[in-house]
Amino acid sequence: MMSTIVGIGASIITPKLMAQFRDQKVKVVHAMPGRLRLQCDSWKNDIVATALSNHVKKHPLISTSKASPITGSLTLEFVVPHISQQELDELMQFIVQTASDARLYA
Repeated sequence: MMSTIVGIGASIITPKLMAQFRDQKVKVVHAMPGRLRLQCDSWKNDIVATALSNHVKKHPLISTSKASPITGSLTLEFVVPHISQQELDELMQFIVQTASDARLYA
């Protein structure tokens, strides 16, 4: 499941992050080549939405990211039209960790 890029250490963390993904009840609202929109009720917070938008746009696969504290959604546009399952898994882990950290701060 995990690639060698992410590393062996990440394989220990992955179950915890995936549990957080389920616990946060993140939903894929819309997906098309080059674009993805996610939604989560716990993202309906200004601090969490701002952290998600600002931090996620620094990810190398993301060209733009926009979060809405009103809807709890995060819209992402990728630098390429298609990403691999491995890249998507890594990105989801990155998003979950960012949201979890922001929720702790909020």
